[in-house]
Amino acid sequence: MTARLLILLASAALLATCRQQPVTYGAYEALDRCEPAFGSALVGLGVRPGDVRRRTYTVRRDFGGIGGRFGRDGEISGYEGWFRLSGCSGYLVITANRYCQISQAYTRGDCAVPGVPAYGQ
Repeated sequence: MTARLLILLASAALLATCRQQPVTYGAYEALDRCEPAFGSALVGLGVRPGDVRRRTYTVRRDFGGIGGRFGRDGEISGYEGWFRLSGCSGYLVITANRYCQISQAYTRGDCAVPGVPAYGQ
């Protein structure tokens, strides 16, 4: 098998595992639009399907700065995936723009993923 095919198969397995876990209310749009990108990013970082204990997706919105559009939803500026991993009490956070292009990854708490910086470092 080629490396690309192996990555696709691993990504599909990770997504199938993640789909079985509860999703935080209000993040279904991020789940539907960006879950394949988040799944590929997890596989690229070496996270195995069994390593993800819980996932939470958030939608980032732009409210037009101070005093902007109060009382209305701001435009979507991007998404975040917060992944609780086995063996640590923090998170792996992956951010994406509104087109689901992954922009960064970092860890919070005591989580460590090789090659991923810890928050604030």
